[in-house]
Amino acid sequence: MALRSAGSDGGHNGLRSVIAELGTGAFPRLKLGVGAPPTRELQVDWVLSKFRASEMKELAGVMDQAVECCRLWLRGETARAMTEFNKRKGK
Repeated sequence: MALRSAGSDGGHNGLRSVIAELGTGAFPRLKLGVGAPPTRELQVDWVLSKFRASEMKELAGVMDQAVECCRLWLRGETARAMTEFNKRKGK
């Protein structure tokens, strides 16, 4: 999970569309990762595939963290939200 105050589309077509409509990438976004595919050629299928059983077990906790991150962000505590939630798994 990563809260960003601005950025590029990162290859994400939905973000590309939003940036095109707004004319800027200067808007905050919360990014939730889905991991990396085994090969780049499988990227689209990987992103659009259903969660595995092991991932489903983690999903509720990830969503709870995302909600808390957004609460801080919406209260204007963006720096705190970024400090608390922009951590790599295992660190």
